[in-house]
Amino acid sequence: MTVFCCIQIFNSIDPKLKSQLSSVYLFKGFSRERLQYIYRQTPGIDLTFEEFFSLYSKLEKYQKIIVDCLSTSVALA
Repeated sequence: MTVFCCIQIFNSIDPKLKSQLSSVYLFKGFSRERLQYIYRQTPGIDLTFEEFFSLYSKLEKYQKIIVDCLSTSVALA
């Protein structure tokens, strides 16, 4: 079963659910502090926070970062 949720406040998700995420889509608009919280709570990000933030900073208007928590890959789309 596949479920998509659009959540603007990441810390409102139950930690049990966060640990079972298979993919996370991040769009532009989060502050550095909020993004750091998401980074720490998302399993499978195989980058340092500085690398992750640098990639996030390059996002254009309709682009997104896709974190695949199962394969530990991070892609810009």
